[in-house]
Amino acid sequence: MLALLFVVLGPFALPLLYQSPAFNRTWKFILTIAVLALAGALFAYAFEAEQAYLNRLFDQLSHF
Repeated sequence: MLALLFVVLGPFALPLLYQSPAFNRTWKFILTIAVLALAGALFAYAFEAEQAYLNRLFDQLSHF
């Protein structure tokens, strides 16, 4: 369940986490915060990578 939560499905697995009786309310809260933090960090990294790529592309295009 945790592998699906963090590796495969990310935030989309949170409803499965909430329905699971294997975790108590505290662990559900902790895991929710961890998954959202990981998703936010990955989003920020992807945004920065896209910005760097576009900056390089525009720099190369401006030399023509």
